[in-house]
Amino acid sequence: MTYQIMALGDLHLRDDVPACRTDKYFEAQERKVRWLVETHREAYAPVVIAPGDLFDYWKPSPFLLQWAIRELRPLAPIWAVPGNHDLPQHNLSLIDRSGYAVLEEAGIIKTIPPSGVTIGARGLRLFGFGQGQTPAAPQGKHTLVAVAVAHIPIWYRRNIYKDRLVSSAEAMAKRLRWFDLIITGDNHQTFHLEEDEKQNTPTLVNAGSFMRMASDQVDHQPCVFLINLLPSGHIANVKKQTIPVESGVVSREHLVEIEARDGRITVFAESLNRDVEVGLSFRSNLEAFVRSNKVHKDTEALLWQSLSPSG
Repeated sequence: MTYQIMALGDLHLRDDVPACRTDKYFEAQERKVRWLVETHREAYAPVVIAPGDLFDYWKPSPFLLQWAIRELRPLAPIWAVPGNHDLPQHNLSLIDRSGYAVLEEAGIIKTIPPSGVTIGARGLRLFGFGQGQTPAAPQGKHTLVAVAVAHIPIWYRRNIYKDRLVSSAEAMAKRLRWFDLIITGDNHQTFHLEEDEKQNTPTLVNAGSFMRMASDQVDHQPCVFLINLLPSGHIANVKKQTIPVESGVVSREHLVEIEARDGRITVFAESLNRDVEVGLSFRSNLEAFVRSNKVHKDTEALLWQSLSPSG
């Protein structure tokens, strides 16, 4: 079957090794990127969409940049939005300093604007909402199939963010009911909400993490979604295509020291009577704190700058 769209998850491309991995991580990452290229070729999906966090760190090494440009070129142009990991200090105004911007300059990706962009004669109009941009209804009247692409924290079945300000996937689908399809990133879990005509909500897909980078992802099955839309905007077909993974390469043994450190930080945070989740890293808890307490943008920028390896 020929598909119109291949929806990716959060790639988090990197050239270091997550603490939980016991294999040759970069080689595993390379195999999966090449799997993407082959799947894209076999599915004849002309539109590739990445909902943010293409890199794990906004300032990738020259080696990782040239590798990403070379390996992703067969997928170009990838229609994308920037995620929080793509941005210096999580600040959209600093995007020109990022590896994401280099990918765009090299013609590998094209950023989807909030105002929308029409994809050739394929009858698609994409609307993009990157980190810090609030998804909203498309302005004006559009006769084309409308697709929202957003890097935004939402949860499915269980609120992993422990943050009352984070919407559920169902609530986000209702909020963006004007679109025919919603593709989201940020949440590393995989989920798919089907179109509900009674609730007047569109299909929503979240492919999740492209690689298993945390100890709690032993059972995570990375995937992409292959999607066909009818001219009416209804979904003709959604296929979850799983990415092959190696067994026995994700471990908790390497995290004893890190978890002990995060445990001390968690205890301190709890002493401040803030909501945190023990299972999350310090950075994840800090992101939740920033969202919950409406921290001023200037203060948030200084916070992320202080945590940057070069900060």
